[in-house]
Formats: sequence, C-alpha cells, structure tokens
Amino acid sequence: MKHPILYHNVQALLRRLKEDQTVFADRLGVSQGTVSRWGILSVPRGSALTDLADLAGVTPKEFLKQKLSEEAPVKNLPPGPGITLPNEDVLTEVFAGLLETIDVDPDQDGRAQKLAKSFPAALQFASNPPKGRAALRKKVREASARDGGEDRPLQSR
Repeated sequence: MKHPILYHNVQALLRRLKEDQTVFADRLGVSQGTVSRWGILSVPRGSALTDLADLAGVTPKEFLKQKLSEEAPVKNLPPGPGITLPNEDVLTEVFAGLLETIDVDPDQDGRAQKLAKSFPAALQFASNPPKGRAALRKKVREASARDGGEDRPLQSR
C-alpha cells in the first residue's frame, strides 16, 4: 500500500457517512474505481482532494498526512445521492396530468410527448446533480442515449 494514511482516511469517511464506494464516488463526482484506488495505487488530485478534506474538516495536506479519528463528524456534507422517485410510468402519468391542467393533450402534441418521456430523467438529474463538468457531460450523454436522443449542446435563447 503506497499511502496508508490516505487509505485509512478514505475508509474513515466511508464509515462516517455509512456509504459504500459507489455512493461515495457519486457524491464526489468520480468513479467507484477511482475511490477504490485511493491510498493503494493513487492519490486524489485537485477538487477531489479538496472535497475529501472538506468532508473531514481538515486541509488537503492534513488529509494526506494525519489519520482521522473514527468518531469525528463529517463536515461540509455535499448533497447525497438524491431522492427516491416513483417509477418512470408514474412520473410520466403525473406529467401528462400536469399538461392536461393547461389544456395540452399529451397524446396529440409531439413536444408534450417528448417532455413527458424526459420528465423522470430530468427529476432524477435535478435531485442529484453531478459534480464537475466531466460528470455533467457523462450524465447528459447517458440520459441522451437512454432516451434515444442525440448528444448535442444546449442552445441559449
């Protein structure tokens, strides 16, 4: 193990948060594989190291050089893994109901149909926004591929 103190500190944060590596990775905007390598093969860099140190309530240098206590509270907790939403069919029906309240027939309006289909993904995205540009691009590509759409940049009006 290349960095035993770093490894200890990452594991201590995981225990404090009561999260597995996947949820922890989502919280920090990195992959689960990245989290699993910290301390064993690699050292977090840039904003990941800063975020880890912020969670622990220490400086990045202290996070790398001093063992954290197991009991200390987590500081500056970023948003967690989001809220649990009803299934996609329920959300699509809710959205269709909302459209009907403004006299838009979702069965007749193609734009309304597209909006109704994207509503569940938009809610999930809003409840758990990705951290950083790379994570944002990845989420947009995943949602686009899942919805059968094209990956294209947003246009401002």
